[in-house]
Amino acid sequence: MDTMEKATLNRKALKKAARARFFKFYWMFVFLCLLLAALGISYGSTISALTSDIRSEESVSFYDFTTKLVSSLRDAAKSDDDTNSEVIDDTSIETPAQKEELNITDNQKMFGIISVGYSRGVFASVYNSVSSGDMFSKLFTMIHEFAKSPRLATALFIFFGLAFSATFSICLLNVFMVSVKRVFMEARTYDIIPSARYFYLYKTRTAFKVGFAVFVRDVLEFLWILTIVGGAIKAYSYMMVPYILAENPSLKPLQAIKLSRKMMHGHKIEAFKLSVSFLPYALLDVLTFGLVGILYANPYMEITRAEYYAYVRRCAKRDNVEGVEVLNDLYLYEYAPEKKIRIAYADILQTVNEVSKSELPKNIGFRGFMEDTFGLTPAYDAKEKAYQDISNKKYAIKHIKEALEQKTYPFRMFTIPIKEGARDVGPTHYDRHYSFFSIVFMFFSMSMVGWLWEVVLHMLQGGGFVNRGTLHGPWLPIYGCGGILILLVLNKLRKKPVAEFFAAIILCGVLEYFISWFLEVTYGGMKWWDYTGYFLNINGRICGEGLLVFGLGGVAFVYAAAPALDNIFRGIRKNIAVPVCVALLIVFFLDVGYSSMHPNAGKGITAATHEISTVPEANGGGPC
Repeated sequence: MDTMEKATLNRKALKKAARARFFKFYWMFVFLCLLLAALGISYGSTISALTSDIRSEESVSFYDFTTKLVSSLRDAAKSDDDTNSEVIDDTSIETPAQKEELNITDNQKMFGIISVGYSRGVFASVYNSVSSGDMFSKLFTMIHEFAKSPRLATALFIFFGLAFSATFSICLLNVFMVSVKRVFMEARTYDIIPSARYFYLYKTRTAFKVGFAVFVRDVLEFLWILTIVGGAIKAYSYMMVPYILAENPSLKPLQAIKLSRKMMHGHKIEAFKLSVSFLPYALLDVLTFGLVGILYANPYMEITRAEYYAYVRRCAKRDNVEGVEVLNDLYLYEYAPEKKIRIAYADILQTVNEVSKSELPKNIGFRGFMEDTFGLTPAYDAKEKAYQDISNKKYAIKHIKEALEQKTYPFRMFTIPIKEGARDVGPTHYDRHYSFFSIVFMFFSMSMVGWLWEVVLHMLQGGGFVNRGTLHGPWLPIYGCGGILILLVLNKLRKKPVAEFFAAIILCGVLEYFISWFLEVTYGGMKWWDYTGYFLNINGRICGEGLLVFGLGGVAFVYAAAPALDNIFRGIRKNIAVPVCVALLIVFFLDVGYSSMHPNAGKGITAATHEISTVPEANGGGPC
């Protein structure tokens, strides 16, 4: 609840209020900030976190992409002025191995890779490639070789590069960032934040509008940065845009930007002082190799910013700032009366007694054992539909009771109408059984996505196209196996996300270590991945960074990707699903049989020792 009503900012009181909520949601806040870092939205490293405070509080991806694009093109496009040259001379560029040797300092050799700026690891390699402009130079070279014209290559590179960056930011990064803001804002008032809140922008059909609004904010910030002084000022003028959109996602881009600018009038200096007050944490973050940021500073700053937005919003309401009337989500800041909640949820409350007394239908015998232990059912039949229907209703009633008890935000009372089918139970409700056909399709989906991820990452690191993995087909089964094992073996932990996160780390770590050992023993010391030199690695088979990816990816798969995919696969008719599954399995096992005698190997795929592999393998599974 709002407790600070002073006209001027009291930083101590604001931080005290933030700390009171910080420990209530500690693990959830830590997890969300880890996701923000993993997606490259913010908190990727101490340096990037400090820089985002100077430019903007969060979305820096468009800025980073554009500035690195311009700087890399200065050299890559020099061939435009050389009429006698038809190719780009890149002989002065060091090889990945030379760059790695140059970048490793004594401290890095001693402590390993823990933060961006180190030489090995998928986060470090991708970030360093972007931050140095090296990735853009390689992409430009590839396009140049295809287009045969420096001018055309430059135009294509700029167009497709900016189009990809903008689309990715609008459709994913910006939407997730604003959703996280909403979670932190609700955490100020309520004691329970349902997982469905991460998808509320899709429920209200405002995801693209919000993502585009943040993108417009980023473009304007970038243009102001070109004026040097203006960039620092406008960063604080626009800093409330994500919070404004989190409260009212129906606003147009310029409307949200204008409102942020008016709300921050007279508050920019105090916002700057608030940012500076976190500098000691930034220093500790560096001294502890990022641990302080991960475990304390980053989530603490995030909840403090949510408190600061509430303070600025109160000031704007008090001063009747132009346009502030659109910030009308009253129950985001105070509890809704029980009478109004009952009216909003009247249709479901009528069935509370009936549903509460209903037991989830359970099967007996082998099917009952598989459903209860692993969440696996032979088919999505009438029994499973009945189970899902009652489970959904119980889920909805549980949250209605929490709203009546003023423990969670009454989402039906949101200022924007919600899609009828997603008002109480979202399309990604995780409490379900998965059919055999869904499991097969998900296994191949994850395996193919993993293969594509490894291949693209290898190409971006300068290795060209390589068919990664031990098999010859377009799949990396370790990704599929990891996802399915998390889904089935950890079925009992689905209602405990924190336990699911750590269990996924352990399960996938054991799986990757065993497969690495098995392949090495079976094929006479041949390695398909080697994490030697990574932070917290064990015999080069697993590493701390990979385990973190396993945990984050596992949770995202269980609570978002798997239910969404299952909804799609359930819609496939049985007469189509059966032959497709059989065909996929036959081709896959033929590949396994052939590859057991003739494994996929070669440059960029296998390495007998760490020194042979000049391009770091992708984390999060290894090319198996």
